[in-house]
Amino acid sequence: MKILVLVLTSIQYASAYPWVMESAGLSSPKHNQKRAEPSVRQPLFLSNRKNTGRGNNAPTFNAAAQYVDITSGSGHDFHPPGTTDRRGPCPGLNAAANHGFIPRNGILTTAQAISGLAEAYNVGSTFAIVGSALGVVYAGDFVSGTWSIGGSYPALPLLSNPPGLLGTHNKYEGDASPTRGDAYLNGGNTNIWFEQYFTHLYNVGSVLTHDNVAAHAEYIQQYSKQFNPYFFLGPVGAVLSPGTHGLIVNMMSNHSAENPGGFLSKDVLKTFYSVAGEPGSFVWTPGHERIPNNWYKRPSPLEITDIVLDVLENNAMYPGQIAIGGNTGTVNTFTGVDLGNLVSITKLLRGTEMNTADMIGAQTGGVFNAVNLLEGNNLACFLIQATQQAIPGQLSGIISNIGALVQWLVNELQPITSNLNCPQLAVFREEAFAPFPGAASYLS
Repeated sequence: MKILVLVLTSIQYASAYPWVMESAGLSSPKHNQKRAEPSVRQPLFLSNRKNTGRGNNAPTFNAAAQYVDITSGSGHDFHPPGTTDRRGPCPGLNAAANHGFIPRNGILTTAQAISGLAEAYNVGSTFAIVGSALGVVYAGDFVSGTWSIGGSYPALPLLSNPPGLLGTHNKYEGDASPTRGDAYLNGGNTNIWFEQYFTHLYNVGSVLTHDNVAAHAEYIQQYSKQFNPYFFLGPVGAVLSPGTHGLIVNMMSNHSAENPGGFLSKDVLKTFYSVAGEPGSFVWTPGHERIPNNWYKRPSPLEITDIVLDVLENNAMYPGQIAIGGNTGTVNTFTGVDLGNLVSITKLLRGTEMNTADMIGAQTGGVFNAVNLLEGNNLACFLIQATQQAIPGQLSGIISNIGALVQWLVNELQPITSNLNCPQLAVFREEAFAPFPGAASYLS
C-alpha cells in the first residue's frame, strides 16, 4: 500500500510534469524494493561535534544575518516546479530552486550558484565554485557555463544535450547516496527515493547530528556492498559519498541563540526532503523540497575544507569510509584501489608515472591511510583535482573541444588549488578500475 500511494502520487504529478517520471524512475521494476537490513560496524568513538561541523566548534548566532525569509512577498516564497523546470537528486538544490535562490528552472551558472547558495544556506565560495564547476563539466554546457540540477536540456549545436545531474552517474552523482538507491538496483535510474534509506536516516537518532549521520553513511555503504554487485566509488565519489551525508547536518540544521551550533529535527528533515507522514507510511512528493518556515542558516560559510574535515572525522570513526574501489560483479566483494602504500601516494601527489601494480591492491581495503594524504589540505586537493580525470559525455567525441574544456576547468579551480597549496596530481590509470564493472559509467 505504501508503494502504491507513492506511485499514484507521483503519477498525478507526472502527467503534468514530465520530468517527474524521469526523476522518479517509476518504470523501474525494483522501485523501492525493501531488502534485509545490512550488517554494520560500531564506531571507534563519538566525536560529539556541533552541527556546524568540525570546522566551526565555537559558533555564534546573529538572527538578522542568519534568518532566511521565505514569506510571501520576499521573492523567495515557495513555488512548485513547472512543466519544464529541472529538479534532481539533491534536496538542497531543489529547495533553493523552488524558493528562487537559484533560477527556478533549475539551470544555473557558477555566479548564480555562488550568490544564491550563500543567501539560502551560507555556502562558501570555494564549495560553490567547485560544485558548480563540476556541474558544468559533467552535467552542463561549458560554452555557456550553465548546468542543470536535474535532467538534460538543449545546448549549443556543437554539443550533445547536457545530461544534467541525473546523467552523471559515478562521475558526479554516484552510489551510496543518503536517500537515493544505487542506479544498478533501480534499472539505471539515479533518482529513486528509497524509503528504506530515508526511514533509517529518520530513525538514526531523536535529532540528527554529525555522529548519527556518519552512522547512516556506514549503513548506506554496507548496504551497497552487500546488495549491489556493481557498487563503485571512483576518485570523486570516494570523498563525495561520505561528504554528502555531512551536508545534511551542515546545511539543513536550524540555528538559534539557544543553540547556535544548530539543531536538526525530524520535521525539518522531512520538509527539506519533501516527505510527509511517519515511518511505515512516508510519502515522497518529487521535486517539492522546500526550506522550512522560521529557519535560520548556519553562522559561518561552509567551505570545501570544512566538508573534508568532517569526512576525515567520519573516516576515523569508521575506518574505510573513504575508499576508491567497488564490488567486482558479485555482492560482498568490495576491493579497493590501494592508495595506502606511501610510495604510491607520493607518486600520485608528485605526478610521477604509476604502473598497475602501484595502483591495484587490496591489503588496505582501499582505505587512504597514508599520512601525507590525510594531513592538511591534501584530501581536499585530491577531491578537486580528481574531478579532471573523467572525460564528460557532453563532448560526444568532438576531440577539438576536450582541450578547451580541460583548460576551462583548470582556470575555474586554479585559484582554489593555489590557495590550498595543492601539489600536482597525476592522471589516473584506467587499468586500475578494470576489476570493477560499476566503473563503466565513470570511464564512459
